[in-house]
Amino acid sequence: MRILSIVAAAAMVVSLAGFQESTASAAPPVAVSIQLKPAVFFPVEVGTWTVSGAIDDSGSFVRTEVDGTGSLPDCFCPPEHTGAFREVFVLTGSNGTLTIKEEALQRPGGEFGVVTGVWEVVSGTDGYSRASGHGTAEFDGPTQTLVLTGVIAKAE
Repeated sequence: MRILSIVAAAAMVVSLAGFQESTASAAPPVAVSIQLKPAVFFPVEVGTWTVSGAIDDSGSFVRTEVDGTGSLPDCFCPPEHTGAFREVFVLTGSNGTLTIKEEALQRPGGEFGVVTGVWEVVSGTDGYSRASGHGTAEFDGPTQTLVLTGVIAKAE
């Protein structure tokens, strides 16, 4: 009977060990605003970017992927129908690189249409290697600037 009590006590200790707090932690998310300003649209979109808030950095970017629905116009003209698209940007700055994926809708309205969507950090290198983040995206047609607002956190 004493052996059964010892075995039961050991089993309880082992099962409770799984409920101990993890020593890994993540920094809380902090507000961020990223502005991407294209300089060249064809054959590959490239430009400059700046960020403020949780990160203070700037540099150059390249759009590495773009996939859109067939209803998007293939020109710099007002869209006649709503269309969805996905873009991937690699931002290179003084602290490393951030790869960001954006998914958006372009709706009729205005000179370039109304473009809104969501974004998330896919990966990072160097100082951004453990960064995570997400938020909303909006393209400002008159200034040709993609504005990403949201939060970024970095695991410690």
